[in-house]
Amino acid sequence: MEELNAVQNEKLMDETIKHELERIKDLTPGSDEYKAAYECAAKFYEIRVKEKTNLADKNAREDELQMKTNELRIEADKAEKAWKTEVAKVVAGIASTALGAFLMIHHDRFWAICSAGGVQVFDDRYRDGKTIYKDYGKKSV
Repeated sequence: MEELNAVQNEKLMDETIKHELERIKDLTPGSDEYKAAYECAAKFYEIRVKEKTNLADKNAREDELQMKTNELRIEADKAEKAWKTEVAKVVAGIASTALGAFLMIHHDRFWAICSAGGVQVFDDRYRDGKTIYKDYGKKSV
């Protein structure tokens, strides 16, 4: 609505300026009417120029505001991505440290058992996959 009024005002102002310039053509130079019409046309033209500059300034401010808003959004997105990346790095570091510690402890226990003689199978039945409970009721000699 506001833009429509602005366009209508521009057209009306342009028509008024044209009308005043056509009126100046018919008047005799140096007369009071000529000076008044000239001053009127000059004022209308000056007002028209001021309106155009004000409109241009307003548009420039709006564009600048949009650009700043977009830049802030982009920076916020970058900051969020950077934060997520840092969190992922920290979680991966903690997980790799915990896994390394677990494997180191497991490795140390394994070599401690192996250096102490290892795991000995006490009964041959375990090697064959038979259970010790199969012959539980029999008396051994």
